[in-house]
Amino acid sequence: MGRVKEKVHDMHVSLNKRIVSSILMNSVTGNIDDLRHLESYLDRVSHIPGLSDYLKGLLRDTEARKGSALLFERIGTQLNRRAKKQLFENFLYTWAVKGKERHEYFYRQQGLCVPRFVVLSPTMRCNLHCKGCYSGLYEKSGELTYEEIEDIVKQSREIGSYFMVISGGEPFIRKDELFRIFEKYHDMFFMVYTNGTLIDEQTVSKLAQLGNVAPAISLEGYQEQTDQRRGIGVYEQAAGTLRALSEAGVVTGASIT
Repeated sequence: MGRVKEKVHDMHVSLNKRIVSSILMNSVTGNIDDLRHLESYLDRVSHIPGLSDYLKGLLRDTEARKGSALLFERIGTQLNRRAKKQLFENFLYTWAVKGKERHEYFYRQQGLCVPRFVVLSPTMRCNLHCKGCYSGLYEKSGELTYEEIEDIVKQSREIGSYFMVISGGEPFIRKDELFRIFEKYHDMFFMVYTNGTLIDEQTVSKLAQLGNVAPAISLEGYQEQTDQRRGIGVYEQAAGTLRALSEAGVVTGASIT
């Protein structure tokens, strides 16, 4: 009986995710006025905890042309279709709604406050030697194996932490292994802190196809500050990576350290 209930619950979760994805994909077009279409869907999501209130807030921002409405306008304009779909399904629904349900379950049943997201550093190695970087103080040997990394991701998913931050070191030193994780755990969303210098054209293409990875490119500020700490030419490389990711419609941004 327990397994039947679990299967029914999983079916409801899958249906809810598709409903949320469809509603947002149809409304987030890049035209802020199209967000008004969300009002006609409020009854369809009234059974999903928190989502109806969130959409009502988004509608208020749409009328005022401010806040989250401006963010969703940019999402509609700048992201490719796959990235939008993964952002809506994995982040806005799976992490924010389904993940919250899992966290509440653990608290009710076991009194545990499990983390909303997990930070994982697969390596402390880096291809740069930035002045004062904390990763330079860590031992480079004995880093996590691929099996250990996957086990951590799997456990995070099981407790409802569907959002994971990948840090380092420079994570893309282990690019092939990371892509295996991103592909296998396609219902999770990953943000990766990276210096951006190892993200080549092929990597941009893969990230665009996956849609569930958001590279955050680390900068010190403008070119002078960045090159002074990270090395001559690093700013141009990082800025070029940001441009390439944006042009491919990948969720991306800068991390000012």
